[in-house]
Amino acid sequence: MKAQDAIYNIVKPDLEALFGEGLASLIIMSARTKSGAPSLNLKKDDYNKLVKAICEDKRVIDMCGESGAKDRLFKWQSTEID
Repeated sequence: MKAQDAIYNIVKPDLEALFGEGLASLIIMSARTKSGAPSLNLKKDDYNKLVKAICEDKRVIDMCGESGAKDRLFKWQSTEID
């Protein structure tokens, strides 16, 4: 799976289930800025930095707890990225 597809098909729906569409998008945008991940042509390293930044977001930790955020990070980083 391409990294961009993983963001839109796996990560974003997980966040939307927790926060709703608007806040999920804001969390992803904030994490893109923090991680330096590009909006286009996302590579595997960029993807891993982006999902790490998402899981370090205070809103994610507050909602999921430290353990839940780490579980999500493991799940998302386990996704097979081309």
